[in-house]
Amino acid sequence: SREIGQFALAEAAAVWKSMGMPNPVRLIELGPGRGTMMADMLRAIRVLPSFYQAVSVHLVEINPALIAKQKEALHGFRSGVTWHDSIADLPDGPPIILANEYFDALPVHQAIRQQHGWHERVIMLNEQDQLVFGVAPEPLHRFEVLLPPLVRMAPVGAIFEWRPTQEIMRLAPFED
Repeated sequence: SREIGQFALAEAAAVWKSMGMPNPVRLIELGPGRGTMMADMLRAIRVLPSFYQAVSVHLVEINPALIAKQKEALHGFRSGVTWHDSIADLPDGPPIILANEYFDALPVHQAIRQQHGWHERVIMLNEQDQLVFGVAPEPLHRFEVLLPPLVRMAPVGAIFEWRPTQEIMRLAPFED
């Protein structure tokens, strides 16, 4: 884990320099788990005093048990670590965003190719009140138009998986 923290620090420092070394800069970790990577980064960042002084640390986490572990892992490093419930709660300013496993945890949608188009794969209850995979009765409207050509030619029974872009787009708002 220390290697990950040191690698993340090197990458973050390079990004910070390429941004013109803004002060302050928001160092944001999405889904920080137990806080190990950020703790390792903050331990290693001390070798770059100007970066260390410019950093404002923000963690996006909703799990109270993990927040407690993160606070324990980050205790004594510095003041100014702030926790947020969602990306939308982050303050404005130049960010450096770390998301080691965050995107893996986002919900996934699936569509299954049927005889008459792509239908969303759903979770439903069977007769024994067990959760099982099912298929929505109506095809996804104009779904094929959005697919790459190779996927459009997929055989019946093929499954296509995607993540909605809303959460990702919150990280990169468009300027007017």
